[in-house]
Amino acid sequence: MRPFVRGPGTASLGYTLIELLAVIAIIGILAGVGVGFMRRRGHGLSTAIVQFKDLVRAARQRAKSTRAASRLIIQPAAGEDAGERVRVIMIGSRLATEWNFDSSVQPTRSSSGLLGELVGATVEKGGRHGHALFCDAELRQHGLFAVVAKDSAFDFRKGFSVSFDLWLDKRVRCVPFRLGQSIEIVVDSSGLPKATIAMVGQGDQIGVVLRLGGRSPLPLKSWVRLGLTVDGQRASLAVDSIEQDARPISNDVYYDRQGLLLLSAGDQPVPGRIDSVRIFGYEILSESYLPDFVQFMDGPKTLNFGQNGMLDPRYHSDLPRIRFRLEEDIAPILFDAAGMAR
Repeated sequence: MRPFVRGPGTASLGYTLIELLAVIAIIGILAGVGVGFMRRRGHGLSTAIVQFKDLVRAARQRAKSTRAASRLIIQPAAGEDAGERVRVIMIGSRLATEWNFDSSVQPTRSSSGLLGELVGATVEKGGRHGHALFCDAELRQHGLFAVVAKDSAFDFRKGFSVSFDLWLDKRVRCVPFRLGQSIEIVVDSSGLPKATIAMVGQGDQIGVVLRLGGRSPLPLKSWVRLGLTVDGQRASLAVDSIEQDARPISNDVYYDRQGLLLLSAGDQPVPGRIDSVRIFGYEILSESYLPDFVQFMDGPKTLNFGQNGMLDPRYHSDLPRIRFRLEEDIAPILFDAAGMAR
């Protein structure tokens, strides 16, 4: 019998084994690429959620540990197709300085080591919590002053918090606190507390000046605690932790690099005593980026946490919800009243 020979006009009888193996290999490669992409996409979104929840916990803990507000700012990517990443900025406070006047060696040296110079005041017993700064208004000199020029601890462009105890013997206009041209806390002749805050304008010069005022006169011969806070979104004045006045802000605080810190300013000295001075500055604590191609979808772009670590109701009247997405996948983050993300 003659062997079969495939000629030019003979029809193909099927695929060879090599061709079948090549097709199977190509299908396997394509399937692997697709599965890997799906896994990476899911992993990227879940990683973003875990990372964001960690930042929320860090901001809450910072607020509770420092007893001062903190916030998270979400900056969405500029373009989805460009692969730009979502940035999350955490802003919190750090202690700039503090005076309790109770040191037996150097009562005017603050907790941060800043040495204040006494001119028109003395440190004596009779404070709210031990010793206090007794100001002699008749001398018409600064009670205490400290040189803070070019001290980065007093760079309050991102915000600050100033609080102190005040005792007034009589009603005259006085300036318990002044920081250069940036911040001033005043008690007018009727006993009303007031504050001015210089905001930065063009060319790093003074622009808008915010003015805040109290609702009722301060009592005489009694301790009260005054507080002035700028947290990057609003400025507020408080007496004994009760807010008296507030204003929204849109610019940074003016940074007076040549300023002096004054307790009982010499041109309008305090007729009384000052105790327990605490000064905090706000700063950027961290900048984090979410994984590639994860996009901010909707929700508040700023989360504000009060000093108790809970969501600040002044900014969040309703519990916020934030959603991130990657391609068609969407992941929501819900918050409870305590500020916990879930």
